[in-house]
Amino acid sequence: MHPFRLFLLSGLAALCSAHSCRVDKPDPAPTDTQTGANTFSCVVDGRQWIGAERDLGGGVSFPTVNASLRNGYLLIRSQRALGSGGGQLKLTIKQPSGTGTYPVTSDYATDVLYIDDNATGTSYRVVAPQTGTITVTRLDTVARVVSGTFTGSVSTTGGSATYTHAITDGRFDARLN
Repeated sequence: MHPFRLFLLSGLAALCSAHSCRVDKPDPAPTDTQTGANTFSCVVDGRQWIGAERDLGGGVSFPTVNASLRNGYLLIRSQRALGSGGGQLKLTIKQPSGTGTYPVTSDYATDVLYIDDNATGTSYRVVAPQTGTITVTRLDTVARVVSGTFTGSVSTTGGSATYTHAITDGRFDARLN
């Protein structure tokens, strides 16, 4: 074979090989911590969902995670940046007794709420027969830290159709307000 052809073929093979090996990977989930690092992430329908600080303009911003323990409810909320499609997730536990696993209930006492698009406000909840859990691995009211994991299947009904989203590998680590 002519050396120039060999050179072209080997260059073409290298180019094709390099292009086929390129894989666009999603941003990695934040490190799993229990220090009040203000992180929040999960996987929604197989796609990574990572909470981010949202700039509301005028020097006002919404933090990556907002957690509070008030009036008998533990509330943990996060949202994504508007440029990433927006959306919010909110976890609620009524009367948390400390660390442990709390099954999500249909009366919303323990709840996972997912809003997929802030523009339309379509919301999805864990409703029977869907299931879910929120596991609190640290609830420290002195150090003001709450950490844990969550999972669930959330749904909404629009017209005659029911839409469902699978939420897996959820985790949070936040400072209590």
